[in-house]
Amino acid sequence: MARALLALLPGLLATFAFGLFIGTLARGAASAVLCALGSFLAFDLFKAGLGESARWVFAAHVPTPFDTSPWSELAGIARGYSDAVLSEAALRAAWIAPWPALLLLTVLACLALGRRAL
Repeated sequence: MARALLALLPGLLATFAFGLFIGTLARGAASAVLCALGSFLAFDLFKAGLGESARWVFAAHVPTPFDTSPWSELAGIARGYSDAVLSEAALRAAWIAPWPALLLLTVLACLALGRRAL
């Protein structure tokens, strides 16, 4: 279980960077929340169309209400199963894929914030 939770951490950090980026672009808090939630829900609804390549997008590793990601298997872990249900490929993607998005979104958020008048 610890291994699965550690694999979730990079995706969570990338999600925070995404929220920071959207927050710097939005005019207000309500529009930032709507844009961020709308983006995640739209991706989650249509990520099945990306097939296996969807797991290389950081948002695929964040649990959502319409969850079809490998993290939907965490319910089995909570019911007493082992973490063996998470494939090695899914764990590798969860540990690797979010880092470039985290760096890119953080840099873009800093650039957008630098251009805004505070």
